[in-house]
Amino acid sequence: MGEKKGKKVMFFILAGIVLFGLLWTLNVTGKGKEGTSQGKETELVPVKVEGVLSQELDETLQVVGDLKAFQEVNVYPKIAGRIIEKIHVEKGDWVKEGQLIVSLEKDTILAQISQTEASLRAAEAKVAEVEANLRYVRGDKERFERLYKEGAIAKQRYEQIETQLRSLEASLEAASFQVKSLRSSLDLLNILLQDHSITAPMTGYVSNRYVDAGTLSDTKVPILRISQDKVLKVVANITEKDFTKLRRGMEVLVQVDAYPDRTFKGRLEVINPTLDPITRTGMVEIY
Repeated sequence: MGEKKGKKVMFFILAGIVLFGLLWTLNVTGKGKEGTSQGKETELVPVKVEGVLSQELDETLQVVGDLKAFQEVNVYPKIAGRIIEKIHVEKGDWVKEGQLIVSLEKDTILAQISQTEASLRAAEAKVAEVEANLRYVRGDKERFERLYKEGAIAKQRYEQIETQLRSLEASLEAASFQVKSLRSSLDLLNILLQDHSITAPMTGYVSNRYVDAGTLSDTKVPILRISQDKVLKVVANITEKDFTKLRRGMEVLVQVDAYPDRTFKGRLEVINPTLDPITRTGMVEIY
């Protein structure tokens, strides 16, 4: 979808220049007395010398820039390859932080969750079964150990029960590990399920929509853009020749076509230290 460019605005950067000069005040008080040797009249002009003074003059730099929202956020899906099932807002709609704005297709993730839950139930049942067998065999081991000490059973029979006990303990450890692993997988799937519902990262209005419902999600392609317009900023490019005159904090006067009779005050807050190698201009921002 097309995107409108920011409104053009004109602004003036006021840079103070200090000029130094020596002020000479010439006070003419009248004619002097006659000369004695030449017999000619000489006009004497008293001269008063003042000290060095400094005076600040304003140099104005006139630039055209773009008026933009102070903060803008592109909304990207966290999951790729899912169908964008529904976009709940339109361009120009006002949204609140946390509001549901996009839904991705959930059939695949719900099937994975259902399958994992079934596997987890089976693994938990296996643990319960092994624990029951283990309790029974441990009871047998105590009884067989007593009979072996009394000489009532052969050593081979006693060793068989010990082997069975070690096997059940290993089975319980494996089954318990599987339960733990499946629970972790289920937790991860539930987190992924939440990512199928995309919410607004901040309060603002939908300033652009890049894709339509039915498109496959791509983590590198934004779905929407949300902007805040309560506070605006001016973005402009300054030529290399004028760039060295700028200092952060300089006062800026901004004029907007929508309000031709008003002048807004701002300050130069951002000066990009890198010049564009092609245009030889640098970007600045005024708040």
